[in-house]
Formats: sequence, C-alpha cells, structure tokens
Amino acid sequence: MGDSREVPERKMAKGRAPTGISEFDAMLNGGFMKGDCVLVTGAAGTGKTNLALQFLYNGVVKYGENAVYVTFEQMPDQIYRDAKNLGMNLEKLEEENRLKVISTSPDVLVQNQDMISEFSSERAERIVIDSISYFELSRKNSVRDEIYTLIRYLKTKGATSMLLHEAQADTAHGFGSYDHGLSFLADTVVVLKYVEIESAIRRAVAILKMRGSDHEKTLREIRITSKGIEVGGSFEQWEGVLSGAPHKSFALRVSKAFGGI
Repeated sequence: MGDSREVPERKMAKGRAPTGISEFDAMLNGGFMKGDCVLVTGAAGTGKTNLALQFLYNGVVKYGENAVYVTFEQMPDQIYRDAKNLGMNLEKLEEENRLKVISTSPDVLVQNQDMISEFSSERAERIVIDSISYFELSRKNSVRDEIYTLIRYLKTKGATSMLLHEAQADTAHGFGSYDHGLSFLADTVVVLKYVEIESAIRRAVAILKMRGSDHEKTLREIRITSKGIEVGGSFEQWEGVLSGAPHKSFALRVSKAFGGI
C-alpha cells in the first residue's frame, strides 16, 4: 500500500464484511456486519482457524482491508504454514504491510490492547483473536470483564473482529460450562460442530444469532478442502443434529412407512 492513501476515520463502520466463502456469506445475508464482534465456537479440528484465516486473507486480497491475526497458542511460522497449505501467502501480505501476525499472551494483550490496532499509518479493519479460551486458563476470576473490555475496545476502533473459542465437543451449542456471557457479548455467534451420521464423522455450521440482520437458520454441512472451507447442503433429512443425537426426521420416517421415497 502506498503512503498516499488517507487514514480512515475511526467511526462506526457500515455495510458488510464478507468472508469470501460464497455459500457461508449467503447464510449471513451478505457477510458479517462491519464493526461487529463475531464469536466462532467449536471443538478442536472443526475448522475455526481455517475460517478465521479465510476471513482475514480474503478481507485483504478481495476487499482491500488491513488485517491482524493474534494468536496465543501458535508461533507465526505455524500460522504461515497452515495458511500456505490452503493457498494463502500471509508472509507476502505482511511484507506489503497489509496484514500482521502477532504471537503473544492474554496478559500482554490486556496490558497493551493498542498492539492489535496500531497498523503502521493505518488501522486494522479485520482482527482475529485465537483463542479467547486462553483467558480462562490465565485469568479465572475476571474472564468476562476482560473479554467485555476487549470487545468494547475493538468496537471503538471500528474493526470487524472474530474471537475463536475452543468448545467442548459434547455440548449442543458449543459452550458447556465455559460461557461467561460470551454469547450475549458477541454480536454474531457461529457454531462449528462434529456430527456422526450413519457411522461417519461430518462437520456442521450454524449461525445462532446475528444482531441487526437476518440470517439463515439452517444447519449446513461444511468440508475442509485444500482450498479452505466449503459449505454444502443442509441436513434436511435429519433431526437432532445440533444436539449431537441425529436421527431421521419424523416426516421421512412416515413417508417411508407409507411407501414413499
């Protein structure tokens, strides 16, 4: 980016922040609301990091927005490697001063929140925090207050933020005992889940809430490919998928009982 670009005013953003994943953006009615805080919760391996990387990379390459990836658990080289395996060259974007990867700790982040919004002469417009579950490990007594403060800070900067949350695999909505009001604090809540159907493990995505916008309520299948996340069809023949106990829908069972398909 050249130095001739004007620094955007730090005010409430308007419009949408698409992820660049076409079917997922359709579920979001065009993308996340700009300036909102998005909570993505799911068990290990459900696709949280892949979704976050695509959200940031496409934000830079397709939509011209600066991006920051803050990680508490991996070194930058690991993030570069994982992104490269999905066809995303983050190192090149860093060289161009359009993206940066920060490896730090919750303690340091709480003490210096400006480290994630100071982006050379410009501001970060997309920010990922991976993952806020580390706040619980290091700061058990003030988790909710500190995450609330972080969310408010990101909003004052006008950034569209994505907070990743390591969920318990056996809970319906992904939170279990670790909620701390997160589902209330976030503007949008996305759940990624494993589901077992006919002895096969599949992945699913659902949008539990989205303030200020309509969104698709259908539970959709997702696949993690060499090009990233792809969103497939719904589990329309199944009930109880989100609860972790899927079974053929009542309508389908009745149809079969009376000679239907």
